Amino acid sequence: MKRPTTVNILDCGRIRFKGDSNWMPVQAFLIQTPEVNIVVDAGFHPDIITNTKGYLGMLSSVVEIEVTKENLIDHQIKQHNLEVSNIDKVIYSHLHFDHCGGAVLFEGKTTEMVQLKEFESAHNAHFHFEYNKKDIDYAKNFKKIKGDLDLLGNGEIHLIETPGHSAGHQSVWIENSDDSDILLLCDASYSVHQFIHRGHSKYPFKKELEIVSINRLHNMIENRNKPVCVYAGHDPIPQIISERY
Repeated sequence: MKRPTTVNILDCGRIRFKGDSNWMPVQAFLIQTPEVNIVVDAGFHPDIITNTKGYLGMLSSVVEIEVTKENLIDHQIKQHNLEVSNIDKVIYSHLHFDHCGGAVLFEGKTTEMVQLKEFESAHNAHFHFEYNKKDIDYAKNFKKIKGDLDLLGNGEIHLIETPGHSAGHQSVWIENSDDSDILLLCDASYSVHQFIHRGHSKYPFKKELEIVSINRLHNMIENRNKPVCVYAGHDPIPQIISERY
């Protein structure tokens, strides 16, 4: 019997909007199949530790972060007995600074992928404050994809276009086994609770698009005949959801 795909949460630090009392975890995900190791998102850029205000720029007036060297993506991978060179692909849900800053730690060592629409939007002169120019300049090296994608060509891992939180946001659906599937919302919803109740994030790119994407994912779950374990990008606790939730 084939070993099922596993997902582990990688702890990349914490973030909160100034004025909020609650910190949100910043998370990436490690997907391991019998054949490949895949990372989804990469947390913060290393420079954010040594020069926080310089790296954040105007963002420093909007957010607070807590991050240590141990939270950087290469250190988090090592917690699972892997090196950066062992990662076959890195998927970016979107290019906000807390999701793609650590991309530089993979430079030249693996394939890094993002939606073309996200890349183009991030280069817009009027981009949202969550983007950092250093990250976006580096993202020119990423492989650009358009829309949904069967990542491995075997129907096991699908990239699902879920715009709204950002212009080209994507989530990840894993057809894990005969018994269950796995859905990585990333920031399609900040938390599983928010997703279940079809809420939207605090500063979405377009709230209407975000709601459409959330509804699409709900429909996908409802159309399955098995439970789906749902993870969110800023929620440390995944939840099992079924078509009867």
